[in-house]
Amino acid sequence: SDGVTQLLHFLAIQEGPPYQHGAIQIKRSGLPGSEFAEISNTREAILQSEALLPEASRRLMVLGTSQTWGEGAGTRADQLVFRIHDLLSQRLQDDVELIAFNAAFRGGDCAELVERYKDRLYLLQPDVVAVNLSNNDSYKDPEQFAASLTALIAFNERRGVRTAFVLEANSRETDSKRLAVLDEFHQIMRRV
Repeated sequence: SDGVTQLLHFLAIQEGPPYQHGAIQIKRSGLPGSEFAEISNTREAILQSEALLPEASRRLMVLGTSQTWGEGAGTRADQLVFRIHDLLSQRLQDDVELIAFNAAFRGGDCAELVERYKDRLYLLQPDVVAVNLSNNDSYKDPEQFAASLTALIAFNERRGVRTAFVLEANSRETDSKRLAVLDEFHQIMRRV
């Protein structure tokens, strides 16, 4: 459609690197295969992009760090957010477009991600925000982690946005003391 053409022109689709640290990747049902759009992590770019997206769409935003971004994936199409998009879009009616935003920030933590979201990412008007965290935060203050998650829920509730927490995957080969710390942060996510 004309709207998709305008959006693609504005966003300049990239199939692979170079990656702009902090950029938001957008996967849409209307994009073929593993293609996606990438926009700058600025308020201006976000507002321009949001204005070009169809109102009649379902929007999923995923916050996380390197694992969520796709570190370790064999191809861009294998990134967690893109795989979720492809699976969910098969379940939607044909006249409903799913737009998934990969708003992961490699090396970030919960407090940084929540502040970034509250400052500008929310402007993309997600219906659901999925939060895939714990690894980077497990080196930090557990109370701050819980406070940041709680603040995100409150912010989203005021806007009618659903929030889902995903326990970031860990290898069972990790040393048992480290796994115990990671489990503590998973427990915090369950409680919040």
